[in-house]
Amino acid sequence: MRRVIIAAALALLTATSANAQVRSPQKLKEAEQFFVSCNKYKDDNFEMCKLGQKDFSEDYADAFAGRLVSWRNIAFFFSHNHSYGAYEDPHVEGISLNMLHACAWRMAILLTGSAEIENTDERHLQYDCVNMSSVVLATLLQRAQNISNMIDVVDEDDPKAPWNRNIPPIPCPPKGADNHKDDDPPFIVYGCPK
Repeated sequence: MRRVIIAAALALLTATSANAQVRSPQKLKEAEQFFVSCNKYKDDNFEMCKLGQKDFSEDYADAFAGRLVSWRNIAFFFSHNHSYGAYEDPHVEGISLNMLHACAWRMAILLTGSAEIENTDERHLQYDCVNMSSVVLATLLQRAQNISNMIDVVDEDDPKAPWNRNIPPIPCPPKGADNHKDDDPPFIVYGCPK
């Protein structure tokens, strides 16, 4: 059983590493302009800050590769603490909060006309763009048009998309192998003969 779990973990790590190489190094670097320093944090908050920056960078690169859900994530990173008040410190996830950026990304989502647009997209737009003047909204609409014009939204399930991980299936254990120990229930790999 341990060999099967280790093989699955290695396959996942290999697929994740291969996936990371597909993301645009330029966009991963460009995302850093939105980082705030994590050095003031200790322990878990420092790790959360670094992880937030890593997640933001990957979403930023995936957004420019055409992944609509990453557009949502980018807008969320820019606005999440204003929207949800999740943390006492608004920068604990290592990203500079900016409602103008959040609003522009929310507008861009709707401008795509994608079949992947959800009911929540309009609600998030209303919340992230609240209390902005008509001049600011006009400027942000232009920014949103620029974003949506430079990025072609790719179908979420497109196997060629950089965010799709081609994880190989877990190999079937040899027939008759004892794949469990003591009182543990047997480890079942679906799709394998019993």
